[in-house]
Amino acid sequence: MLRLHTEEATDGAFASRIGGEEFVVVVPALDQATAIHHCERIRAHLEATDWSMIAPGLSVTASVGVAVDRGGTEPGSELLSRADARLYEAKRHGRNRVVSDPHPAR
Repeated sequence: MLRLHTEEATDGAFASRIGGEEFVVVVPALDQATAIHHCERIRAHLEATDWSMIAPGLSVTASVGVAVDRGGTEPGSELLSRADARLYEAKRHGRNRVVSDPHPAR
């Protein structure tokens, strides 16, 4: 499901698991507002999905950290580090939310 929602965003987009319950979504060429909107759509879809076929009463939520390359030259490791920091900020503020860098990408 995550892959499907990611690949429809733009050419070159992909999703991959990077840890137990952590995934990375890479969507090239989106500005910060569009990236936030896209991640919010994914989050809302996960929350609204009926997961009872997997386990009765199962609910799924997502905490999302968004980082946008500010100049087209940031190393992937820097973007991942910033996204990870935003992810943990989302978790600290109640989970099931999208949190992005505080300043718009230029």
